Amino acid sequence: MSDNPTRPNEILDEELIAYLDGELAADEARRLERRLGDEPALRARLRELQSTWDMLDALPKARPTLAFTTSTLSMVAVTAEADIRQAEKAINLTTVAWWVAGGALALSAAAVAFVLTQTQMERPNRELAQDLPVIERLDQYRYVDNLDFLQRLEREGLFVPEEGDAL
Repeated sequence: MSDNPTRPNEILDEELIAYLDGELAADEARRLERRLGDEPALRARLRELQSTWDMLDALPKARPTLAFTTSTLSMVAVTAEADIRQAEKAINLTTVAWWVAGGALALSAAAVAFVLTQTQMERPNRELAQDLPVIERLDQYRYVDNLDFLQRLEREGLFVPEEGDAL
């Protein structure tokens, strides 16, 4: 088959052949018969096709040999087998793609769950780390009556961090 679009004459020949074979619908056959009545060139082309058909009918009918039948059936079987293999390969690729997509989705969900869990678990630890200086001196603060007193002591530089203390 060529890449060129079908020419109008080819379409007309197909329609005339379908008419000769009795394959046209009744309304299409009537429309073509009206054209045949009006167009002598179309009638001439129909006669050419009819004579070609008649010559084909005059040729002896070929009888297929056993070898021809066997080889044809073998070719059909090989083609069908190749089509089945190709379809199976496409199905296998589709199945693999679904498994990969599902795995990627599960991995993504696991990563999001991990990050959220870590964030939630680290929150109390962060609060403790921020409060560590107070917690380390809790025994000293226990005897203080008010916060004003501690703030005055800090301004005077009495709270000097020791080595290894967190700031």
